[in-house]
Amino acid sequence: RPDAAGRSLAELAAADGLDPGEACLRLFEAAGGQATVLLRNMEESDLRDIIRSPHCLVASDGLPAGPSPHPRLYGNFPRFLEKFVLEEKILTLEEAIRKITSMPARRFGLGRRGLLEPEYHADLVIFDPAGLKDRSTFQNPRQHPEGLSHVIAGGEIVAETGRTTGRRPGRFLKYERPRPKD
Repeated sequence: RPDAAGRSLAELAAADGLDPGEACLRLFEAAGGQATVLLRNMEESDLRDIIRSPHCLVASDGLPAGPSPHPRLYGNFPRFLEKFVLEEKILTLEEAIRKITSMPARRFGLGRRGLLEPEYHADLVIFDPAGLKDRSTFQNPRQHPEGLSHVIAGGEIVAETGRTTGRRPGRFLKYERPRPKD
């Protein structure tokens, strides 16, 4: 059911004249038991409280699966900065950048990443805070954000003024579980 991509279960059920439970079962059957479902299960007020915590880091599990991935695949970090830093001023820009760079790198044992330091990997996103805008939506998730001028991975420019360069120096990183301290 390609027409189901990006639409809510309530929408699909109403269009098919079914109750949501029956619509869900039919979609699952039509997909041969292989379906991706996007759930919304947290209130923004809860999210604000979590973001304020000094222990909260910000990451994404967005995957480029299917024609309609979760909007966080393209918009997670721009939305976080735009909404919670620039609009609502819950965090300073510096604290927010720490939560999306060095905190996750340290927590997941990513070695020399997450900081601008000698001998560290040069992975950078250069952006204009005043022009930062997440454009991805559930209806149209594959929208690049506004306000990014360059994306640099491993010291190579991989995107410049909204266009990819074709370079792909990135690689998968292995999670190194922190060892317990004696």
